[in-house]
Amino acid sequence: MLQWLGPNGWNHRAYWGGNHIDWGADKSPSRLPMGALPQTGKWVRLEVEATAVGLPTGSQINGWAFTQFDGNVHWDSAGIVTAPQSPAAAKLTALKAELEAVRRDAPTVMVMAEMNPRRKTFVLTRGQYDQPSKQEVTPGIPAVLGALPDDAEANRMTLAQWLVSSQNPLTARVAVNRYW
Repeated sequence: MLQWLGPNGWNHRAYWGGNHIDWGADKSPSRLPMGALPQTGKWVRLEVEATAVGLPTGSQINGWAFTQFDGNVHWDSAGIVTAPQSPAAAKLTALKAELEAVRRDAPTVMVMAEMNPRRKTFVLTRGQYDQPSKQEVTPGIPAVLGALPDDAEANRMTLAQWLVSSQNPLTARVAVNRYW
C-alpha cells in the first residue's frame, strides 16, 4: 500500500492485491484498490493518479509511506511524475498567469453610479461649484453638435460613447485638425 500525507492528513491510500490493512473507507480515495499484485520477480513501476486518491492538483505532499502485508518487497526510487502538458494547455496556463498579473497590477478606480432620483443640476456662477445659479440644466449635448441616440439614456456613459462614435461629427473634425 502507498499512503500520502496531504493537506487533510494521511487519508490518501492506494493498494494492490488483497485488502489487508484496514485504514480508510474501501473503494474511496482513502483506500483505493489498484488491481492485482504486480508480477513477482520483475521490477514494476507503480503509478497512482493524485486526484484518484483525493489529492487536488497542485497540492503539497508532506509525507509518503510504503506499507506491505507479508512477503518481501524491494522499493527503488520514488517520486512524483507530472504529466506532460500539451502546447495548448501550456499556452492556456501562460495566458491565465498573464491575466492574473494584469488583474493584480491594475489600479483601483472610483466607480460612480447615478443617484435615484437624480439630483438637480444648475449652471454655476463663474464656474464656482459653491455658487449655483437658479437656472436648472438637464443632461444632453449642445444642439449644434447633433443629438444623442433617441433610445439612449442621458448619462455620462452615453456621452462618452457618443464622443467616440463614428456618427459624431466632431470625431473626424478633431482628427483632421490634429493632422493639419
